[in-house]
Amino acid sequence: MKGIDRAGHRSPGADYRYWVRTTAPSVQLPLFEIGLPREIVFTANQDGASQFVYKIDDGAEQTVPVGEDRTGRKTLSFLEPGQDRHDLKVWTVNAAGAKSGTSQRSFTVNQLRPWVDVDPWDGLVGEKRTFTVTPNRTGVVSYVYKVGDEAEKQLPANADGSLTFEYTPTRKGDFIVRVASLNAAGVRSGWGETEILAEAPAPEVTSNDYKYEPGGAPGQAGTFTFSSPRLPVVSYKYNFDDEPWQTTTGTQVQWTPKKPGHHYLHVRGVTADGEETDERSYLFQVKPALPTVTSPQFPDGGPVTARPGEPIEFVVTPTLPGSHEVLWSISWGQTQVAPVGEDGKARFTHTVSSSSSFYLTVSSRTPDGVVSGTVERSYFVPQQ
Repeated sequence: MKGIDRAGHRSPGADYRYWVRTTAPSVQLPLFEIGLPREIVFTANQDGASQFVYKIDDGAEQTVPVGEDRTGRKTLSFLEPGQDRHDLKVWTVNAAGAKSGTSQRSFTVNQLRPWVDVDPWDGLVGEKRTFTVTPNRTGVVSYVYKVGDEAEKQLPANADGSLTFEYTPTRKGDFIVRVASLNAAGVRSGWGETEILAEAPAPEVTSNDYKYEPGGAPGQAGTFTFSSPRLPVVSYKYNFDDEPWQTTTGTQVQWTPKKPGHHYLHVRGVTADGEETDERSYLFQVKPALPTVTSPQFPDGGPVTARPGEPIEFVVTPTLPGSHEVLWSISWGQTQVAPVGEDGKARFTHTVSSSSSFYLTVSSRTPDGVVSGTVERSYFVPQQ
């Protein structure tokens, strides 16, 4: 602080400090443990305070009278497991209803969760796991445990309060295992947790007939062998490409491709408990059975005799057994059909109106829809 006279002269400065006494009550918090009563001590700082008003988290407001020594005491017990951290707000009011400042404190409630160990944590469906549970409090008489979304089960504790139990997963996946202890009064601890991973490896698929390297042919049956070396299964579910799923209790299936190119076989094993394994996708290729195409107007090694306005004859000889018709199109236009004659050949003609090039696409097909694969040829018809 400084003074200034009428002439503008300033006096030496002076500093003053002062304190405003808080009216918010002080709080003495104990260490809380689930199921055990603990006392909170409030001390009032508001003159004439008559009541402490407090609330925990979002609960209702509660009151405690202010004693002659300006303190108030409240015994709290947390009998159900729940959140660890809680927020406390407390203030005082006097007889006239005037409110003091508010104290805000946080405290934790020890949930006394047991320690849970498992061996092994990672394994296969159907593989037994052993759990060892160590208590985090005295007086434990039993435990409840829960695996994933299964129902709770209760087991008695050993004399020292510990527990050892076994569990065999019948489903694949990653599961949280929760364990809580109970004392003679039935007060339950918080959940101790661990996890287990139950794997169901995909089956193996082999075939001597169809592999990734092109082999076989459309209409030629192939044998596919299934095995599940790591996990016992009682059956297999499978499908080829987009066909419906099928089930077999054997280890081999046969399938006849209806077209060349890439194909997929999808296979899953099924355990005795009905659990499906991971899926195996087996990719293989079917070699085409391409027809041969000849034309008298375009002889191999000879002069081209095709001319505009004159029909060009094509002779197609299928190599796909059982082919009864040939499908052909010019320059990717509309597909046309020519029957296969008794001599095993199909014949058709095409006429161009002027000197030009064109593409011929040819394939063969059997009565049950098996197709050979496509042959493409390019031709040029000269003017003279």
